[in-house]
Amino acid sequence: MMKILLPTIALSCLPIHAATRQDQLDQLAQRGWKHVMEVFYSPKTKLIYTSLPSKVTKARHFDNGLLQWFEGLSYGRGMEDTPILGGLALDMLVDQYNVTKDESLKEEAYKIFQGMDNLVNAHPYKGFLARGLCEEDGKSICALTSRDQHTHFFHGLWNYFNSPLPDDATKAKIQSLFTDIAELMIRNVTEENDWHFLQADGSKDPRGLSKMWNVYPHEASRLPMIYIATWDVTKKQRYWDEYMKWADKTLEASLQLPQQPDSLINGLMPPYAFLQMNTSLELILKIDPDPQRKAKLRQAMQFPAELAAKKAPPMDAGNGRYLCSCAELALTQLLTPDFPFDKIQSELVAKALLEPPVDIVASCRAVHVIAAYWKARANGIEF
Repeated sequence: MMKILLPTIALSCLPIHAATRQDQLDQLAQRGWKHVMEVFYSPKTKLIYTSLPSKVTKARHFDNGLLQWFEGLSYGRGMEDTPILGGLALDMLVDQYNVTKDESLKEEAYKIFQGMDNLVNAHPYKGFLARGLCEEDGKSICALTSRDQHTHFFHGLWNYFNSPLPDDATKAKIQSLFTDIAELMIRNVTEENDWHFLQADGSKDPRGLSKMWNVYPHEASRLPMIYIATWDVTKKQRYWDEYMKWADKTLEASLQLPQQPDSLINGLMPPYAFLQMNTSLELILKIDPDPQRKAKLRQAMQFPAELAAKKAPPMDAGNGRYLCSCAELALTQLLTPDFPFDKIQSELVAKALLEPPVDIVASCRAVHVIAAYWKARANGIEF
C-alpha cells in the first residue's frame, strides 16, 4: 500500500531516531499523553481538567459545596467535562495496551480510574456523577450534570473493567460505581420527573441535560447502556430487567435518525453527538446477546458513521481541525463495526496529531485526538 507522506515541516517536530512514520506517530501520541498528565491532570482529585488545575473555580464560589448553573455561568471553570475526558482516556489506554502490551499503562489507567471514582464518591450525593470536582477542596461540584457525561463514563470504565489493566479490587469498585448510578436512574427517571435523573440535590434540571427518554434519536440509547453495562459487570438480574424495559423501544428510536430533517441533524448534532450516539450503541452491541437486536444496533450505527465520514474532510479545510471535532468524527467511524476507515480518514487523524502537535494543545483536543489515534491502531489501521 502506498504511503502518503506528510510535509517535511510537519514531521520536523518528531524525533529523528524514529525508524518509521508509524514509530514517529506512536511517539508523538505518547508525548501528547505525557503533556496532558503533566499540565492538566490534578494529582489531588485525579481528574483531567479543561483548564490548568490552578485555574479551576475556587471553593468560595460553591454554596455549601454546590454550584447552581444559570445562564451565563459555566459549570465551574475547567470542570465541564471531566467524565468525558476520563472515559475517553480509559478507552485510549485500553487500546494502546492492546497494541503495545506496555505494562506501565496499568498504573496510568489506575490514575484515571481514581478520578472517575471521585466523581461519584467525593461528594455526598449518592449515585450522582458530577461533571468535575473543585480542585481546591476536592469535593465541591456543580449541581447539574448530563447524559453525555454518563455516556463516556460508562463506556470508558466498562472497557477498562473488561481489559487486563485493573486488579480485582478495582473491578469491585467499578461494580459499586455502576450500581449506585443505576439505582439513581431507577429512582429518578420516571414519568413523574419527565424522565429526568435530576440535579445532585434532587431539584429540576434547568437545561434538560438529564432527560433520558422522549429525547432526540441520537440520545435515545443512553439509559439502556447504563443498565446493560451494570448488568454485565454485576450479573444481577435487576439490571437486565431494567435494560429490557427500554431495549427495543430505545433502539427503534435510534433507528429514526435517518428520517429526521436536515435542520435537526445539522443544527442539533455537532460532531460530539455522532460520537456519543455510537459510543452508547457500541457498548450495548458488545453485551447484548440477541441476534436481532445486534443487527438493529449495527444498522443504527451506520448512519452516524456515514455522516461523520462525509463531514470530516471539509472540516479539515477550515478551523475545525484545531478543535477536537476531527477526532470525534474519526472515533464515530472507528467504533462502528465493519465501517471502512479509508486512507483519507486515517490521514486526517495523522494530521490532527501533527497540526498543531498534540503535545502542546489543550486537554480536550489532545485526549480526543490521542484516543482516535490509538483506536485506529487497535483496529489495525496503518499510518
